[in-house]
Amino acid sequence: MAWGKEEEMGVSIFELLITLGIITLIALIAIPALMDAHQRAIQKETMANMKTIASALGSYMVDCNHYPINLSLLTPKYIKHLPQSDGWGHPWVYDVFGGYSNYSLSSGGRDGGGHATKTGPTTNFNDSITIVNGIFVAYPEGTQTD
Repeated sequence: MAWGKEEEMGVSIFELLITLGIITLIALIAIPALMDAHQRAIQKETMANMKTIASALGSYMVDCNHYPINLSLLTPKYIKHLPQSDGWGHPWVYDVFGGYSNYSLSSGGRDGGGHATKTGPTTNFNDSITIVNGIFVAYPEGTQTD
């Protein structure tokens, strides 16, 4: 069967460029949203681990009437597997004070530097997340930014 020019089945370069442009536009919109969702998931994982550690610290306090000098004393009696780092892979910042009757546990945030002086809700992935005596005093809330 012979095809005439009017009946050619093909794709012009113009149609390919339009399709490529649409795909690029969709990718430019979707990729930042996916990256933010990934960072929010890491924040939630970090906070969940902090709650688990805080629970173990509370149990240690009930049994010993003081908080441990370091987190490794919680294993294996109070917590089977102690998370060694936050969701970003940075080590926990743990401190006891007030005659071992108070503690703080912090994650330095995405950059690991942590802006520990900030308390209350934070909106930056680089801000620290801090729990003191079982209560979050610096925590992510709302839309997060870089």
